[in-house]
Amino acid sequence: MKTKPLVLLLAFSSLFFAILLPPEAYPNGKLAVVLCATFAFLSALSENRIPRMFLMAGIGIFGVLLLHTLTISIDQYRSLDTISSLWAYYCLIGFFMYCSAGYEKYLAGVMVGLSLIVSLYGLYQYFWGFDAIAKFVFYSGSDQVIKAPALGIIAERRVSSTLALPGTLWGFLVCALPFHAMLWRRRLSLDVMLAISAALLLATGFLTRSFGFLLGLLVLIIGVVWTRNRRIVWNRVTPVILLLAIIGGSFYSTRHNIIAGSNPAGLRFLNWVSAWNIFAVHPLGTGLNTFGVIYPEYMQPAANETQYVHNTFLQLLSELGYPLLAAIVILLIVYANALKGNIRWGRPESFWLLMALIVWITHNMIDIDVYFPSVGVVGAVIIGALFAREESGAFSVPKPVLATVGIFSFVIMAFAGSVCIATELQHRAQIELENKKLTTALDTLSVARRICPINSSLDHDAGEIALQLYQMTRKPEYVTTAIEAFRHAVALSPEKAGSHIGYALSLSSANRMNEAIHEIKIAQMLYPGSSYTQSIARLMAQRIQ
Repeated sequence: MKTKPLVLLLAFSSLFFAILLPPEAYPNGKLAVVLCATFAFLSALSENRIPRMFLMAGIGIFGVLLLHTLTISIDQYRSLDTISSLWAYYCLIGFFMYCSAGYEKYLAGVMVGLSLIVSLYGLYQYFWGFDAIAKFVFYSGSDQVIKAPALGIIAERRVSSTLALPGTLWGFLVCALPFHAMLWRRRLSLDVMLAISAALLLATGFLTRSFGFLLGLLVLIIGVVWTRNRRIVWNRVTPVILLLAIIGGSFYSTRHNIIAGSNPAGLRFLNWVSAWNIFAVHPLGTGLNTFGVIYPEYMQPAANETQYVHNTFLQLLSELGYPLLAAIVILLIVYANALKGNIRWGRPESFWLLMALIVWITHNMIDIDVYFPSVGVVGAVIIGALFAREESGAFSVPKPVLATVGIFSFVIMAFAGSVCIATELQHRAQIELENKKLTTALDTLSVARRICPINSSLDHDAGEIALQLYQMTRKPEYVTTAIEAFRHAVALSPEKAGSHIGYALSLSSANRMNEAIHEIKIAQMLYPGSSYTQSIARLMAQRIQ
C-alpha cells in the first residue's frame, strides 16, 4: 500500500512550517505543525498502517505525562503546551516509521531545499538585515532600557536566519548535511546544486559564531570517517585535525557574550549544575518545561538568566525526575529489539540518516531540541525515517484504542488552537501597550484569558497593565483588577517570582501592607539573587516604618 501524495505532503509540510515559521517564535507555526502532523498520522491510522504496539506505547507515555502534569507540575499550562509538541513528534515518528519507506529521496530533497532557503536568508541577514534592524530599533519609540539590550544582541551579528536562535540554526544546518550526501552522485547537475547548497550551508553555519557548529561538524566527520574508512583515523593527518578542532573550539568557547559577559561553555556548565540540583531536591520532577520557572531559586553565582538548561536530558531529568528514568528503562527493555530489527542497513540512506541522528543527539547535549519544535520536528522525522519498515500488510487495532487516540488527538488540536489564539491576542496587547492604548490592551487580554484561562502569563500581563492604569488615574477599580489578576497568576504558577512581585505591588497600592510584605518575602525566596526584589522589599519596609 503506497502512501497517498496528499498525506505525504502533509507530513513534509510540518517540516516546512517548523523551519520557515518556527513554532517557538510563532504560535501559528506551532498550530500548523500540530495539525499537519496529527492529520498525517490519523490518515495513516485510518488505513491500518500503524500497529497496535506503537499506539499502546503512545497511550502509556502520554497517560503518564498527563498524570505527572496534573499531580506534580508547578505550572500546568507550560507542561500541557510541551505535551502538545511531544504529540506532534510522536505523530511524525509514527508516520515516517510506518509510511515513508521508499520515499527517502523525497525527504532528502525537502531537507536540501529548506537548507538552501535558510542559508540564503542567513547570508542576507548578515550582510544587509542587521543594519536595517539596528536602524529600526534605534529610531523606535521604545524605552532605552529595551533598546540597549536589543542593540547589543544585534551588535554581536550572529545570524539566526528563519529560526529563533543561532543555536537552533546550526543544529538544523549540520543535520541537513547528511541529506546532501544522500543525493550525491546521481547526476552532474544535481551534484553541482548540492555542492553550492553545502557551501552556502557551511558559510551560514560559521556566521552563527557558535562553538556547537564546530562540534557538530567534528562529530559528523569523525562518524563518517570511522564507519567508512577507519584507517584514516590513525594516520598522521588525524593529530592535525584534532589540533585544529581544539583550537577552533577554544576560540569559539572563549567568545564572550555581550549581554551575559561570559563565555557560552561556562554558562552552560552552570546551567547543568542548576538542573542537577533541581533534580536532587525534586526527585519526582517539577513538570515539563518548568525549569525556567524554578531556575531563579537554584541559579548559580555568575550564571545567566535562562529558560533552558541547554542539555535536553538534564532538563528532562530535572523536570520529570525518577519517572523519566523508569520510562527509559522500560522502553529499552520492551522495544529495543523491535526497533533494532527495523533498521534496514542494506539501503544506503540508513547510513546517512544515522549520521544525521548522531548530530541531532549531539545538539541535544549542548542546546535546545525537544523544547524548540523547529529542531525537535527535524529530530522526530530523522528517527522515524531511520526506523522506517517495509510494508507488512494492514494492522488490526481494537476500537477502544482507536477511540482513545482519536479523542486525545482532538483534545490536543483544540488546546493548540486555543493557545495560538490567546498568544496572538497577547502579542496584540503588547503592541497596544507600546502605543499607550492601555485600556484597549487590558480588554484584549481579557478576551485572551477567557480563551486560555490556565496561562498565568496572561494574568500577569493584565495585572501589570491594570496597575499602570491605577497609577495614572487613581481609580480604585483598576487596583482591584490588578490584585485579582495577580492572585490568579500566583494560583496558576505559585513558583513564579514575578507574579508574587506584581501581587505585592498591587496589595501595596491598596494599602494592604501586611499582605504585600508576605508576598514580597515569597518572591525573595523564589528569586534570592534579584536586586529588584530586594529593593522593593526595602521600600515596603520603610513605608511601614
